[in-house]
Amino acid sequence: MENTDGEQVPQFSSASSSAESESPPSADGVDGVGDALPTRSWREFLTQPLWLPVRAAVFYAGVALPVICHALTVFGPPQDPTWQSGALSDKLAFLLSFDSGWPVLPFLAFSVICLALVVFAEPRFGNQRVVRFGVFSGVPVSAWYAVIFSLTVGGLESGVGFLLYGFGSVGAIVVGWLAFQLLLWIRRKLRIRWWTVICVVTPLLLMAWLGSAAYTSRHAESRREFGEEFLEALMVNLAGPFVGFLFISLIFSTYWCFSVYLGMSFRLALLFPGVLRFRLAEMMLVLTWFAGLLAAWRWAIVLSLAEYAKLPVTAPETCYIASTAAKGHPRVVHSRPVQVHNGGGTRVNDQLATLKAGELAIRALMPGCHRRIRQVYDWLGPVIARRLQRYGMVEAGYYGLKPAEWLVSLALLAMLGKRSRLWLARLYR
Repeated sequence: MENTDGEQVPQFSSASSSAESESPPSADGVDGVGDALPTRSWREFLTQPLWLPVRAAVFYAGVALPVICHALTVFGPPQDPTWQSGALSDKLAFLLSFDSGWPVLPFLAFSVICLALVVFAEPRFGNQRVVRFGVFSGVPVSAWYAVIFSLTVGGLESGVGFLLYGFGSVGAIVVGWLAFQLLLWIRRKLRIRWWTVICVVTPLLLMAWLGSAAYTSRHAESRREFGEEFLEALMVNLAGPFVGFLFISLIFSTYWCFSVYLGMSFRLALLFPGVLRFRLAEMMLVLTWFAGLLAAWRWAIVLSLAEYAKLPVTAPETCYIASTAAKGHPRVVHSRPVQVHNGGGTRVNDQLATLKAGELAIRALMPGCHRRIRQVYDWLGPVIARRLQRYGMVEAGYYGLKPAEWLVSLALLAMLGKRSRLWLARLYR
């Protein structure tokens, strides 16, 4: 429909609007948002006014995540090849770095800006054809990044990238949505007010936060040391969930971004039925834009192949996480120098010996399982090791492997008893 000025206005679902006007509010003053959602059709769902949590999720997946990911690619691509292996994933890996992927960034920036305008003020900017086209154009741009990310990280030959990140991202969205709906259903069935939930959950989270920090600092020798460790544990416990969520969202960022642009495109197409009608001049601009996007893709591929050609033709010596962590500061990682078979020297510590002994035990007891675990570690280990060395975070890798070291130590102690220490001492002399 059009207003008196001839501009289109969003056609929100009338059925849902009447239902909301007729339905009485709940006892706690909340109108039961989302309670009746499963009974609505997909068209009604897509044309509803965006709730604040949905706006936040769309903004995070379609605006914030692309900015964060491209800020991280300044330091290099996620899959950083070290030599010319001939694999297609290594040839295309540099497409996700800033040095090779910058030709596509203007097209992505245009879509990100348009989506941000729609999220913050949909009635105002949603009726502008340029903004709507910016959201529509985000579908092929985000699909490009999703395909490249799957090929470079998962590999083309086995299709693991498409299965892992495609179905994994959809599964994460479905699980999160079902969990949200389950919480709403429980709240409605038990007739729990929102202020009651806040008053009960907030003290429990606070007690768990303080208790975890106190438990972490229980081995402090002095009050001052206890206070320092307690404050450090508080910061770690506070930042841990956010860091974990950021890590998961970075893994599925490309598919989440593609899903957001695809869903918002369907929404705008339903709200504005005449959105696909173009004048001749507008059609020429659209074709020019797509021609420029194809040229940017080709240019980015050429730059990626040029970076790939600079790599050595032979495979370098592989360095994994545990051996890299052993090369940190000796007082931190408790390492010692040893001589290797070729006459050179390296540094080892008890953590490296423990994890190596655990690997040998798994290889002897479960060779098939060891083979699959080794394939994953041979693919992922060198990548993480190079990142730790590049950013000067070798000691962080040492502490990150501590849970695995403790688990392997308990397993070896259960199998060998006191002889486990003698076995560990004989690995690296």
